[in-house]
Amino acid sequence: MTPPFPSELDEKYFEGENLIAERRFADAAQLFREIIAEAPDHWRAHHHLAWILENKYSSFLEAKRHYEICLQLAPEFPQAYYDYAVLLSRLNLEIELEKVLAAAMQVPGMDKAVIYNEWGIFFENKSDYLQAIAHYKNALRYSFSNQMVETYRSSIDRCKIKMQILTEE
Repeated sequence: MTPPFPSELDEKYFEGENLIAERRFADAAQLFREIIAEAPDHWRAHHHLAWILENKYSSFLEAKRHYEICLQLAPEFPQAYYDYAVLLSRLNLEIELEKVLAAAMQVPGMDKAVIYNEWGIFFENKSDYLQAIAHYKNALRYSFSNQMVETYRSSIDRCKIKMQILTEE
């Protein structure tokens, strides 16, 4: 998974990361495209390009393709699962999303709290509030950030409110 360091491509990749930090997304995207043209197996470039395409250009299908390539090349890269899951959720691609979330739970180093949160969102979108609450509680169990604990608690409260309102006559 990890190429030998440092290399010219790695220097280009880190330059792309700096461009993202400087909010120069078009330049970063171009640089990642150049890296991919030179080294189609550079999974990090695929990942970052996918993120830019999704979040800055709303080019969802192209982003999807690059996330998929990234995961094929680096199936143990945790961040790609999370980012790809967010995109699949956004596109309402439930069958693919379920597979990605299930696979993500098996990845060493994965932040289980964020994946359980994505499961919660998945079930909340399906109006299965009890399942959503169960997954938000699991996210809470695995979280060590006070801010995220509050986020998960708010998600649980939101589901309870929805259940209450939607069952009123």
